[in-house]
Amino acid sequence: MCRFTTLIVLVVIVSVSATPMFPNKKTTTTVATTTTMAATPSPTTKGIIIATTKEPAMHFCDTLEDGIYAKPTNCHHYYLCISHITLTGGDCGDLAFDPACPKELMQPCCIDASLVDCDYKPSRKFTRLVEKKEQQDKRKFNNNIAADCISKWVKNCSQRILSDPELHVLARGLNFAVTEDEVPIVEFITATESACRNLPETQANEFRSKVVNLVSKPKKIDSNISKDERKALQDLRKDQSIRILPADKGRLCVVLDTTEYHQKCEALLGDTNIYKKLGKRDPTSRYKKNLVSVLQDIENEGAINRVEYRKLYSTAENSPKFYVLPKVHMKLNTPLRPIVSCIGSITYNCSKLVADILSPLVGKTKHHISNSQQFVELIQDQRVEEDEELRSYDVSALFTSVNVDKALRIVRSRLEQDSALGDRTELTPDQIVRLCETCLKQYFIYNGDYYEQLHGAAMGLPLSPILCDIYMEDLEQRAIATAPHPPLWWFRYVVDTHCKLKKCHSQEFTDHLNSLDKDIKFTTEGEENDSLAFLDTLTVIQPDRSIKVIIYRKSTNTDQYLNFSSNHPIDHKLGVIRTLYHRADTVVTNLQDRVDEKAHVNNALVKCGYPKWALDKATEPKTHKTSDVGDKRPNKGHVVLPYIKGTSEAIRRTFSNYGVSVFFNRLAHLDKSSCHPRTRHIRKTLQVRYITSLARAKLLPVLDSAKKPILAKLNAL
Repeated sequence: MCRFTTLIVLVVIVSVSATPMFPNKKTTTTVATTTTMAATPSPTTKGIIIATTKEPAMHFCDTLEDGIYAKPTNCHHYYLCISHITLTGGDCGDLAFDPACPKELMQPCCIDASLVDCDYKPSRKFTRLVEKKEQQDKRKFNNNIAADCISKWVKNCSQRILSDPELHVLARGLNFAVTEDEVPIVEFITATESACRNLPETQANEFRSKVVNLVSKPKKIDSNISKDERKALQDLRKDQSIRILPADKGRLCVVLDTTEYHQKCEALLGDTNIYKKLGKRDPTSRYKKNLVSVLQDIENEGAINRVEYRKLYSTAENSPKFYVLPKVHMKLNTPLRPIVSCIGSITYNCSKLVADILSPLVGKTKHHISNSQQFVELIQDQRVEEDEELRSYDVSALFTSVNVDKALRIVRSRLEQDSALGDRTELTPDQIVRLCETCLKQYFIYNGDYYEQLHGAAMGLPLSPILCDIYMEDLEQRAIATAPHPPLWWFRYVVDTHCKLKKCHSQEFTDHLNSLDKDIKFTTEGEENDSLAFLDTLTVIQPDRSIKVIIYRKSTNTDQYLNFSSNHPIDHKLGVIRTLYHRADTVVTNLQDRVDEKAHVNNALVKCGYPKWALDKATEPKTHKTSDVGDKRPNKGHVVLPYIKGTSEAIRRTFSNYGVSVFFNRLAHLDKSSCHPRTRHIRKTLQVRYITSLARAKLLPVLDSAKKPILAKLNAL
């Protein structure tokens, strides 16, 4: 080798890691090239010749993964020793080990290190970049999820033993959004075309061009979960023996065996007083025919026009889906809450319309509570004397217990007495009630079988909460008006109530409540250690009989919030901090308790990955920018964009320059990978149809040869 005056020496350097590398382990190699070398090297230099060639374009790749690793003296890098190879061509695939290589040379070093001058020392800049990358990966994937947090955030009730990556990925929360592998071009272009309808043709073409430039050159998308966690997520999704569900309350991820899940669901559906099994035949066409008949009658009566009819008439025929959520906060046998997801069903649009019409009828009494802040304002100056007590009431299974016929009679009476009904709609009380009856005749599919709900209202239908609230208002008014000794105060939020009454009249009033309606059964709880929980507040009676309020957390509370590494806009994450601080400021009445609550919030957010700068930024005073009235652009509608970090923010700025408001929507999150069957809206299908008919006509002329990936995606639709 020393006969050559110049040699091109290729040295494969494998950086030292925490774990020693072995010949049978695949690795990615870095090739360092030395173009000139003296014929007689210095005897003090260190290194290993691995190959010689006169071709500078020589390329080494992972085909040499089975080579011999050697670590020369006084060198902090491993070198791949492949001196005995047969060079049969110019491609790395043609390199092979010489079978005649003596076994005694198959040692940690098979060539004298003094032959070559290749004392490699990485630059300081390279070392800093490597250290920075390692720190970023550590922060990105570990997120410091402690073992005690995992045990609080994931409850495994199945027979499957979850691996560490599976536990870590589930501990991030089912609302954790995973970064996409590629930019969803179809969604971005659909939103662009939707916004262009309100722009002049010249501005629309300019607008399209800017959006295309941003979409065609997206920023690099870094994964926010490790490869092991991504594989664990795929394994969980493929495993049909388990069900991954969010808890009914407490933000807990629950893993159940599929057999146990079906057994509990079938036990609920086996109640023949509430549900009726229809069989395997899809009844959607029959229910749709009934809805069309009612809508046509209302249109013929002149209450709605053709445009409104088409909005209420559903072209989709998706069957509502039945699923359950485990009530882990109830310790006895973990009961389930039945829910019927009606999104995309034939009655969904009508139900939303009727709910909007009926919502002003709710909250007309002094007993109605809108939120915790209003509740605190009403009781913070009150007192509880020695002969008085605080008590709360709840209704068991309100939605399936409500008598729909009674509820509709109450609705009709309220509508007839509502003088402002004509300002909200042209529908008459009779027409509204007919729509209610049609929407409340609910059916659903579960495990391939169809069922009909005979009693109550389905939780998951937009109309159901409003109907139940109106029903409870009527019941509480009758209860208080007819009670021999009514409570001194009575505050209600849907089914949860907080009242003060005389101790001697407590049982009397409880019996009176349960005697008013055979379908509604009240359960009650009294004070515990001079305190009573209501919603997310804890009312505490102090020694002087005054009241203070603090934040209440159940024993099953997990203190889990949106993980900071989730693929959500930074505004959403800062909003989590501001919301928790706002609750502490408006609900907690004592100053020291307020300080303690904020300290508790900070500790919980740190466990969810929130850095100090985010906590400081969210709590700093807001500065409102002043702008001239003439600078304000007219609002030209709004669009919903999928959130891709870096790309979506740039596109939002472009939209805002044209007066279009932007809202972000997450694409892939763990909830969609879980097994409870929430239906997806058919909007995406409609978007694809819209793109195929419109984008080719107006957007494709904007595309040039540099946007071939976008063009290929559009042609594939």
